[in-house]
Amino acid sequence: MVEDMSSSEYVNIRLVILDRDCSRFITDKFGDLPSLQAPYIHYSNCRQISSNAFLKLGLPVNQLRTVEGYSVSRTVSCELKPGMEVPSNFRWASIDSLPDDCSILMDHCARDSTPWSYPGWLQEVNSWVEYVLAEKGIKKTGYMIPEKIWSISYVASVPTDRGVYWFKAAPKFFSVESTLTNWLHQNFSHITPSVVSIEKSQNWMLMEDFQGVDFNGTSDRNKLSEYLELLGELQSKCSDRSTELETLGLRRNNPRLLIEFIDWLNSWPHDIYIDLDKEQRNLLIGSLPALRNSAEELVNTNIPPTLEHGDMDASNAFVTNRGNVNRPIFMDWSDAVISHPFFTMSSFWGLGADEAFVAESYLKAFTRFRPMEELLKEYRHSATLSALCRTAYYWEMKPRIPNTIWWELEQFYLDMLRLVHRQSALCLRRGMG
Repeated sequence: MVEDMSSSEYVNIRLVILDRDCSRFITDKFGDLPSLQAPYIHYSNCRQISSNAFLKLGLPVNQLRTVEGYSVSRTVSCELKPGMEVPSNFRWASIDSLPDDCSILMDHCARDSTPWSYPGWLQEVNSWVEYVLAEKGIKKTGYMIPEKIWSISYVASVPTDRGVYWFKAAPKFFSVESTLTNWLHQNFSHITPSVVSIEKSQNWMLMEDFQGVDFNGTSDRNKLSEYLELLGELQSKCSDRSTELETLGLRRNNPRLLIEFIDWLNSWPHDIYIDLDKEQRNLLIGSLPALRNSAEELVNTNIPPTLEHGDMDASNAFVTNRGNVNRPIFMDWSDAVISHPFFTMSSFWGLGADEAFVAESYLKAFTRFRPMEELLKEYRHSATLSALCRTAYYWEMKPRIPNTIWWELEQFYLDMLRLVHRQSALCLRRGMG
């Protein structure tokens, strides 16, 4: 059993180690699930599970899925690494004796959406990656190493004789990420990830390593201005190809949807307010009239809809020395939609760019549509609406996500919902609304 240290600096972890067909799981000699304690770290960091399970319990495992990841007591499903045997002090037990509170791990809806949550998937992917690399004359020098696993994505590094490559799989509810990233690589290769290959039916992609640092480490304003201008140019050019983007599978999110969402919020739907306290609810309701005014302004925009990243922040934008030239790489397009472009920049969390800086860099690419004065006005409205826009994206997505994994996205949704009032109030104080 796990020693209780009663500290949020540590997390207690139960391991449900499944066999290939999920008919058995591993217990200790007392019939209990293997358990361990480890420093508190985000549950998607799967290296922690693998290293601690082996060092503390002698169990060579790969992580599959986590339940209650934000709690200090987690349950993690795993599989034995290929070719590994069960240590002598552990044994197999029938899945029928699995504790009731672990049954959520067997949810088939989650399996359909995130297939990496079941045994055997990694071996299938490893074979595909090996085949793709071999076709290009590249030799894989070791087994794929899972780096990040949660319902939002599966990321693994791939060691080869030409350096590290990166594999990423996206869930069913982010069904266009691999296709879109590949399309961007083909059309805007200088500022998007270099895709080696994709498996469209599985939403898999293999990418080259770009050894970049994210925008949090960029202090040179001239360079940052250049990078944001390139982002604006990408979106401006994509506005001429929105039909092509729609053919790829991207959804259209017209600003009118925001008005509908605001009106729905005004009806006080119980389920969306349940996690807000009274003050937060009142502040949110009080901000809705100003938000609706901004949304109405964007409905009448003359700027054509285009590629909108959906989740741009400083950790999704990198600077790399590709071809001996410092270039930005804009990545993680899983939330992308066809919408008003300015939501990408106005919710560029972590960047902290002021309006004048945005005008002289990002907005320049859109002056072919409207004068700068009008662009700035629309940018102010998008800034006022940015947190609400993200909240609406998550809420619209919810019906497509299995209930047993919604908790992983709910955290982002609630963060955005609580930010709606603060973001709109800040913009109004600055005269941006």
